[in-house]
Amino acid sequence: MTTIKSKFFLLLFLAAVAYLAWVCVSPFPRPAALVGLSHQAIAAQLGRTDAEAHDKFVRWRRDRGPGSWTLDTDAPDTGDAKACAFRLRLSLWTPLGYVPVYTNEWNDLSCGA
Repeated sequence: MTTIKSKFFLLLFLAAVAYLAWVCVSPFPRPAALVGLSHQAIAAQLGRTDAEAHDKFVRWRRDRGPGSWTLDTDAPDTGDAKACAFRLRLSLWTPLGYVPVYTNEWNDLSCGA
């Protein structure tokens, strides 16, 4: 009986680790590969924005269980093929008060030069 209990708890532990890995791994491509691309090229890779779009940034959002991943870019949706994303911000948010757990920002200062 102890063997069955230990196998059950091991399976439960592995399921919890797999679930946390699914939540904590970003569903977006590495932002370092997207920085410097035009908004149209980023939208072609990520699809339509499914979150709010503002005057200064565009946001893609993917919900992963208790967490929510966002990718923000400052590239305007002007239709200009040369307008590139010089700043991308990737964040993981919690459902508790919508507090960021992880945020990282990539910049390409040569963009537009």
